[in-house]
Amino acid sequence: MKILITGAGSYIGMCFENYMKNFPDYQVDTLDMLQKNWAEKDFSSYDSIYHVAGIAHRKETEENAHLYYEVNRDLVLKVAEKAKKENVKQFVFLSSMSVYGVEEGVITKDKSIQSGDIYVD
Repeated sequence: MKILITGAGSYIGMCFENYMKNFPDYQVDTLDMLQKNWAEKDFSSYDSIYHVAGIAHRKETEENAHLYYEVNRDLVLKVAEKAKKENVKQFVFLSSMSVYGVEEGVITKDKSIQSGDIYVD
């Protein structure tokens, strides 16, 4: 099985990559999403895309809100659409709970956060 981590150098991406070294049947590659040419990467040979690229550990402000949307929303959509178009079987998107305005605690399927319910499978 081939997995592509989009978000090379990210803490979660590196931890996952190191963990997967315990499973020799899996091939794990990484892709640096900071590079402008990331979209040229052929996704079609991958079974799964694990998208962990995003802005984290930096408070969203009015001044940088556009960057949050560009990276934490628009980029995710572009990567997911590319994965679908190139017949990747699975797309896993990891985000932070700060998208719900929560900075600490635990989010569960039973916990209501601000604008709606969060469901975790």
